[in-house]
Amino acid sequence: MWYKFDVHQFAEQMLPPQLRSKVLLSILRALLRPLAHLIRLFHAFREEVLRRLSYTGQTQSLEGALSRKYNLPAGVIYITDTPSNQRYLYLATEGNTPLYLRKASEPHTALFISYQHEGKHDVDFIVHVPSFLRAEEAEIRRIIDFYKPAGKTYKITYYNYE
Repeated sequence: MWYKFDVHQFAEQMLPPQLRSKVLLSILRALLRPLAHLIRLFHAFREEVLRRLSYTGQTQSLEGALSRKYNLPAGVIYITDTPSNQRYLYLATEGNTPLYLRKASEPHTALFISYQHEGKHDVDFIVHVPSFLRAEEAEIRRIIDFYKPAGKTYKITYYNYE
């Protein structure tokens, strides 16, 4: 591919055969050393980007990214969903209309009062991390924020790992 480029070999091939002496090739290699270093840095960066792109927001992939970061075996860091505590008065498939509770003396128009702090406060998933990684919470949050789907919320809980 285009990213596999040997700058020393290219320079040697571009040099006319009459000028390919050991001294001139050594000078040319010395001049191209910074460029070769940049190409090595590019290869390392490319490998890191490909590794980061291999992870997704899926649970197993997120667990794998965290486990790989801290060289932990599989299952030490794990993710669970929050239990659903949703209450309902009827199912939409039953065909019933919504049931509003009110006093008989109240008007038939529905009045909804809500406060600013009301709403969804539960997190979408919980990340369980061993307690010896408590000092690394900022880095763990950075990794989770990078890979989690947008709009999903999470909570980190620590447990004693033996």
